[in-house]
Amino acid sequence: MLPIKNKELRIPILAALATTAMAIFFLPTVTWTVKYLSSLLFNVPVGDTEEIREYRKGHTAMMEGSLESAERHLNRSLEIEPNSPFRITLAKVLLKEGKLKQAKKEIRRYLQLDPYSGEAYIVLVDILRTEKSHSSAIRSEIGEALPKLKRRLNELTRLPPRKDRDFMKKPRNLAHHLKKKIHELEHMLHQIESEGPSR
Repeated sequence: MLPIKNKELRIPILAALATTAMAIFFLPTVTWTVKYLSSLLFNVPVGDTEEIREYRKGHTAMMEGSLESAERHLNRSLEIEPNSPFRITLAKVLLKEGKLKQAKKEIRRYLQLDPYSGEAYIVLVDILRTEKSHSSAIRSEIGEALPKLKRRLNELTRLPPRKDRDFMKKPRNLAHHLKKKIHELEHMLHQIESEGPSR
């Protein structure tokens, strides 16, 4: 027992010490949880490499509407790791800037690296719709993407569970994410078909 002479102060002091001890004990867990929630909700990766730091700056700039700054930081990140999925975010920034040709080039480059990226296909469709491509061309892109993505989804759902510190690398979570993107693409296709045979 601590040598606290004042009995009225004993309980508050002990409570404060216990709270401090718990905070120190649980701090790593809380920090990890916050980082992963940020990763899931805001698409901000966990880590502290130069590539990720530049991406975070670019992502923050994009959310704030500073598109030139976002493009600059994302390009720096991709100079470090050219095969990174951060190229999808760069394509989104270029789309917002109205640089459609460049945005399409970046997204197609990424799809060569990862032909099963549902998010990349959604960005590609957004670019095509923004540049007012013929609806048949957009339907063709979605029609090519959907069977491929559904095959990949089927593969992921058959994989056994695995332990991985990266939440989003677990097959179950990859499958859940891909399923959402497939539904988005199907919804886009429905919208385009409802607009008529051509625009």
